[in-house]
Amino acid sequence: MPVPESVSAMRVSDADRGAVVDLLTRAHAEGRLDLTEHSDRTSRALAAKTVADLGSLIEDLAPARIRGASSLAARAPGTGPVRATMSSTRREGVWTVPRTLHVSAFMGEVRIDMTRAVFTVPVVELDASVIMGEVKLIVPEGVNVIDESTHIMSEFKVKGSLRPAPDAPTIVVRGSSVMGGITAKAPR
Repeated sequence: MPVPESVSAMRVSDADRGAVVDLLTRAHAEGRLDLTEHSDRTSRALAAKTVADLGSLIEDLAPARIRGASSLAARAPGTGPVRATMSSTRREGVWTVPRTLHVSAFMGEVRIDMTRAVFTVPVVELDASVIMGEVKLIVPEGVNVIDESTHIMSEFKVKGSLRPAPDAPTIVVRGSSVMGGITAKAPR
């Protein structure tokens, strides 16, 4: 999902720059950036003027593990509810995962790809309402998924092996599914 031009052109604050530098430092510590890449991106982050300048420095580092929400992440698109009524819809690309994500599928399919999403909180609540539909979650390696939802003539499935990492976000699925299903899987 591309960032709207009006958001891309917004000026960033010192706090925004600092949040990105923190993310770059974590990525270097995790081995996702070498020292040269870290140094180059950090210099560019400190000189950034717009949301687009900062976004380009972190878009390949998903899942971002930012402990506190930055104003940069708060401005990113894709934080509203995801709904499919007798249709299908998907959320993918670079987007910000809110503290609570409302998802509804009424005789439809919702596909939520979190592999490039920016997590700003350690625990995300996915509030699902599924009636004769399906919700498919594609979660990055290391993200923990916990099912606390109610199922009536439906099921919650985990496809493949999701191996939770201690510093990765946790997604707690709540809500209900009636004659439908919720599936969580790692990317291929």
